[in-house]
Amino acid sequence: ESDPVSLIGAASCLRDVFTGIARAASGDFPVLISGPGGSGKTLAARLIHRHGRQSSSAVHELDGARLEGWNPNPEWHGGSVILENLDQLNAAAQGVLYEWLQAANESPLRFLATLSMNPVEGVEQGRLREDLYFALKPGSISMPPLCERSGDIPALCHYFAAMKLGDGKAAEITPAVMAALQSHDWPGNVRELKHVLDYALSMSGGGALFLTHLPEAMREMSADAA
Repeated sequence: ESDPVSLIGAASCLRDVFTGIARAASGDFPVLISGPGGSGKTLAARLIHRHGRQSSSAVHELDGARLEGWNPNPEWHGGSVILENLDQLNAAAQGVLYEWLQAANESPLRFLATLSMNPVEGVEQGRLREDLYFALKPGSISMPPLCERSGDIPALCHYFAAMKLGDGKAAEITPAVMAALQSHDWPGNVRELKHVLDYALSMSGGGALFLTHLPEAMREMSADAA
């Protein structure tokens, strides 16, 4: 599945995100990117790698939910490690990771982690080691949910529609559809929006989008609000 080439949006709540990405790209310190699922955490990590000092090297993507522990591959001579779902690593593995970060000056790897919860709550719930959190906190970035940046939805819709249609085609999104999209609370955030757009464009055959092309649940919610 293709990713956006950049983080799209002009909402004020994204300013700190853009600043954090720019600062991270200019350095080599570890970064913790937190936020709800589907808000763009992995995209932000990839952007840091793409625009950082390690951009010419490989990026190694891991999922903490699928790892039994943390053990950097000795064949990784450089680049960035993106570890998703940091809280899914058990305490012992997080301890190994903490020790590795303490010796990071000896490693050519850049460490970028994502977390689908508030890191302070993660520490309080015992899902994130406190020492590891404080090691990552200076380079932390918090991604806002889509419901806090509804003004970005038109730009996101047109971007995702262009990805779906290809050949430089633009989608016609009727005002009723855009209003329905902007009033939705988007629990799945940007990821959910993309899937809804893909579905609607498939239903419309690439033509103009009307309410009838939206998923049934969204049509019902739009009718109830009318």
